[in-house]
This record gives sequence, structure tokens and C-alpha cells, in this order.
Amino acid sequence: MDQEMARVLQEVALWDACSLTDCEAVAHAVEQRLPSLWELMGVETYEVGGQRHAIALFAWRPPSTSSAVTYALLPGGTVTLGYDRRAPLAPDKELVRDWWDTRMLSLHGERVTLDGALVREIIPMGENALAAELAEHLLPLRTVTLAPFLLETIAQEAEQVLPAPVLTYERYRWKGKDSCYFTRSIHRALPHRHVVAFLKQQGCRLPSADEWEYACAAGARSLFYWGDGPFASGEDRPVDPPAHNAFGVRIVTDSYRWEYCQDPSMMRGGDGGALACSGEGVLASSLPHASAYACRLTDKQVNNGVFGPCFRRVFDLPFPLA
Repeated sequence: MDQEMARVLQEVALWDACSLTDCEAVAHAVEQRLPSLWELMGVETYEVGGQRHAIALFAWRPPSTSSAVTYALLPGGTVTLGYDRRAPLAPDKELVRDWWDTRMLSLHGERVTLDGALVREIIPMGENALAAELAEHLLPLRTVTLAPFLLETIAQEAEQVLPAPVLTYERYRWKGKDSCYFTRSIHRALPHRHVVAFLKQQGCRLPSADEWEYACAAGARSLFYWGDGPFASGEDRPVDPPAHNAFGVRIVTDSYRWEYCQDPSMMRGGDGGALACSGEGVLASSLPHASAYACRLTDKQVNNGVFGPCFRRVFDLPFPLA
């Protein structure tokens, strides 16, 4: 691969400035340097959320199956990620009130009146509480430099892909008696380390937290890769995500489909459905779809695994770009 092609792959702005013909030429050069199990499918143009990218799609056929897996070649570069706390979103007041009333009712029960005011306690304004919620769950504003990589376009459910079910165990005390315990096996709680070991055997890996967020946002600086959703529109229902983002990746389609990344204490793309089931309104149920959203796991969850985890594979380009 000549130096100009390598430079284009390492800077997303240069890649976006190329013609479709030039992108195809770079994609063919990459294909020639990939193992024989890889095949270039073509270069497609995607436009979502004010972002437009030409993306090279590759098919990878794992040795253990006849079904091909689609990957997107994502150019690298120095990019801005995260939620800018200096410019907080100001959602519709009725949506904020709905969220805050429900949150206070769940925390304080009968001490909350119908209008959300505590009888015995003074509560902060809902707007301030929501700003704190966003700051807590959205990764902060930052600038990172990433190398180009191949990313699986559709996340896989770990329990459907791993070769055998994994059992984890928890020890319980029997009816409060100090000397009597029993052990319960838990199915489908798949630890991060099992997924990492499985991918290593295939020559792949999990995306880093920054790679995952870059792949999700696809260059968009809005809360979600398609816009700011109900946080800006004031609609009282969640906005269904598009079929794919501007990188051609199908991502954050369902908050139950949370994804592992390289950091074992962090899930991306969802929260296992917790906020969707909380009854706290459209703002809460939409938040896990944000590109910068990260769900932190407890030490117990890191050790035992979580229910219903998904993952998407990353394949590093096996040739130097310098």
C-alpha cells in the first residue's frame, strides 16, 4: 500500500474528501493484504444525522461456520468524543417534570405529592438533577487518536455465539442461618473474560470504549448519532433509531442489547433494559441510546458476568500503515 493510501486510511477527514472511486481503490488495496477468508463486498454511502461517509464493507467467513460476517472498514484519525458538560441539553420542561416526579416517587414513596414536591424534604430542581444524571452516565468530552480498524456491523448475542453455555455460581445463606449455605447456578450470565478468550481464538478482539463510541457516533456531535431525540424535540415517546448510522453500523437499536468493550467494568449501547423498565419516562428510557452512554458494572457483575450481553468483533489491519 502506497503512502498516500495509508495516509487516507489514517485520517477520516481525508477519507471523506476522496471520491467513491478513490475509496474503492483503497478498499481493494486493503483486501489484497487481508487473509484469504476476507472479501471486499463493495463501498456504500451512508448518510444519517448530518453525517455522510463512504464505507467499505468486507465479508469474513469464520473457519467454523459457512455464514459470512459483515465488517465495516472505519478510517482512523483524531476525533472528538464524549458529552460536553459546558453545553448541557435543556429538554422540554414537561418531560423533565415527568422524569423527576417518577424518580422522586420511586425514591421516597408516599412522601411525594402528585406534583413532585417532597412533603418533608427539599428537593433540587428537576433540570439540575437531569444535568447531574447526564454528567454521571455520559463519558466526558475528550479528543482521541484512533487507528483504522474493521468492525463487525451487527452485534452478536454472546449466548448464541459462544461454543457452550457458561455457568456462574452464587452462594446464599439459608434463612439467615450462619452455618447453612446453598449454591445456585446462574445460566446466561456470561463473564467478559469468556468472550475475550473466545475472540482471541478467532484472531479478533473487543473494541475499546473509544473505538466503540467513535463507531457509534460516526462523527455526529449530537446526543444520539441521529440527533438529540426527545431531549430536543419534546416528544413524549422514544425515537426509534435508524436502521444504521453514517458508518453503516447497526448499533444501539435496543437498550437490552448492551455490549462488552475492552474495559470489563463498562457496558456500551444499553443498560440491559433497566431504564426502559423503570417507568421514569421518555428521557430515562432514551438515555442508554446516547453515543457517550456507559453503564458501569459492579465488581460482582464483572466477576460473574451479566445477562444477555452482546459483543461485536474488531479485526486489526494486519499490515503497517506508516
